Amino acid sequence: HLVTFTLDLNYNKLVLTFSETIDLLSFNTSLLAFHSTRFASKTKPISDLTNVLLLNLFTVVINLPQADINLLTSNISIATSESNTFITLYPNIIKDTNRNSFNFTQVLRASSLIPDNTSP
Repeated sequence: HLVTFTLDLNYNKLVLTFSETIDLLSFNTSLLAFHSTRFASKTKPISDLTNVLLLNLFTVVINLPQADINLLTSNISIATSESNTFITLYPNIIKDTNRNSFNFTQVLRASSLIPDNTSP
């Protein structure tokens, strides 16, 4: 399961840390979405991502497209603090290195949110 996540709006990165070693090649970014509360019905899915890196056997770093960052930062009710930054991982988003699927839906609040401090 997902243990922590950090959303870095300054460098357009999402860092996901899992409880088990993961198989990066099985990662399906279309099964991931942001929202502003734990029980929100409206979500902001992540675009088709091509830049996903394995930081270590437990941690994935996703370089978010600027369009996703713009979508998040254009709405003041989401991704302004850890308290309004949640992520949902849907079944089959990833497999561990033993090929076991992540087979449930998990909602988690951000462990850390780094605001955009870069001037235009």
